[in-house]
Amino acid sequence: MTEPVAEGVRTAAEVLARTRDLVEPALRHAVDTLSPPMRRMAGYHFGWWDARERPLRADGGKALRPAFTLLAAEGAGGDADAALPAAVAVELVHNFSLIHDDVMDGDAVRRHRPTVWNVFGRSEAILAGDSLLTLAFAVLAGSGRPAAGVRTLARCVQSLLDGQSADLGFEERADVSLGECMRMAEGKTGALFGCACALGALQ
Repeated sequence: MTEPVAEGVRTAAEVLARTRDLVEPALRHAVDTLSPPMRRMAGYHFGWWDARERPLRADGGKALRPAFTLLAAEGAGGDADAALPAAVAVELVHNFSLIHDDVMDGDAVRRHRPTVWNVFGRSEAILAGDSLLTLAFAVLAGSGRPAAGVRTLARCVQSLLDGQSADLGFEERADVSLGECMRMAEGKTGALFGCACALGALQ
């Protein structure tokens, strides 16, 4: 059994570091199952290698969402090992959304590096994001509570897409209300945090 993520009194930085230590090997294993072109772009996005697959250690993100999954599992009386597939699935969905968001917004830099579309092309980046999304469901389907977890994740992705759609629509308007912004953030950002906790509690 893995040492609990939240054992004793730990700072947020320590919890996130522990989460990355637990999640990254499982995340790498999942990404290794992708086809070579998808694997190359995914690994580049996660900061594991450069565009030619030469290893490096770039910023791969804070791992907030998988940390919520593991902590929720422990809070519900489970352990981090059982929740690891759910944590990986959440991180894959988050990064699918980042890759697609960069394409839609035309952002050239993510985590201090050129974005996936900026290096490999827009169409290729869309496919890479799609690969991470489908991989998330495959990972979750192989976990201990696949049916409930997949339904929960599917609802979350729909909320995330609705939030992103609203965000894009706001770019064409000058009269966006605070309430609309809050609802957009609930879908685009809040839904995945809620899903992360729900998936952890299901394990």
